[in-house]
Amino acid sequence: MCRKAHGAAFGSYGSVLRVHHRFVSGQGLTRTYRSSPLVTRTFCSVCGSPLLWHSEGPYSEWVAVPLGTLDTAYETPPQKHIHVASKAAWVVICDGFRQEAEG
Repeated sequence: MCRKAHGAAFGSYGSVLRVHHRFVSGQGLTRTYRSSPLVTRTFCSVCGSPLLWHSEGPYSEWVAVPLGTLDTAYETPPQKHIHVASKAAWVVICDGFRQEAEG
């Protein structure tokens, strides 16, 4: 689903605790939809950009933010690759970061 939502080979996300996340403007323009039984996605109703990903499963206290939507640089270094079991077949991961088949 992330590849389809982003129109790219993969989605790059940063995570933040839900209690620490807030939109500083435009919240009235956001919409949500449940993309699977446990996952809710938030997007911009004007341009369609994905804005948040939230699961009611493991890590439900976190939201994931697509890094491409940030106005400022995301300075935290990469930590791992997740959901590699569903990566595009032509993507080769060779950067040495931990890989997890699922989340």
